[in-house]
Amino acid sequence: MKVYFEVDCRNGEDGWRLLAKISAMLNEMGHKLINNSLIGDNLTRSAEAGGDRWFDGLKHILAEIRKADVCVFEVSIGDLSIGFWVWSALSMGKAVILLGKSEKVLALFEGIGPNSMITVVYKDGDLKEKLDLALKQAGTLVNTRFNLFIPRELMAYLDWVAKNLGVNRSEYIRKLIEKEVRRRK
Repeated sequence: MKVYFEVDCRNGEDGWRLLAKISAMLNEMGHKLINNSLIGDNLTRSAEAGGDRWFDGLKHILAEIRKADVCVFEVSIGDLSIGFWVWSALSMGKAVILLGKSEKVLALFEGIGPNSMITVVYKDGDLKEKLDLALKQAGTLVNTRFNLFIPRELMAYLDWVAKNLGVNRSEYIRKLIEKEVRRRK
C-alpha cells in the first residue's frame, strides 16, 4: 500500500528517532512511503521562507495525503496541527492509523472520524507487530473510487442534501446503495 507517514515535530530528538524507526518498519513490510517527515518541520521552514511558501507547504501535504491509501500518524504528543491532518485524511476517505504511547493521547481523537480510523497503543517492543496488524486492518478499509455521471437536477439535489442535512454527496449515495442491498437480501 501507499502510506503517508508523519510524526509531530514537537517530539524533538525522539521524533527523529521514531521517524527513522517507523519509516524503516514500513519499508521492511513492503509498503511504499509517500512521505515521511516531521509534522511542522516542513511548514516551519516554508513559513520562515515567507510569502506563499507556507501555503504551498500546506497544499503539498494535502496533495501527498491524497496519493496515499493509508495515513499513519504518530500522535504521542497531542497537537492541534496533527488533528487537522488526521481530519483532512479522514475527510478524503483515507484509512488512518494513529500510533500513540498512551491511551490518554489517543482519547483526544475519539469521535472525530468514521470507522476508517484505527488507534494503536504501543510500547517500543511491540510496535512492529501492532503496526503490521493495523496496516492489515486498514487494507480492508481502503475505499474504491469511481466516477458517477448524473443529470444536473440530481446534482442540485445532492448539493441540497449536503448543505441542509450535513451529509456529503458520496456518503448519501453510499447509504442509498447499502439500503438497497439490505432490502434485496
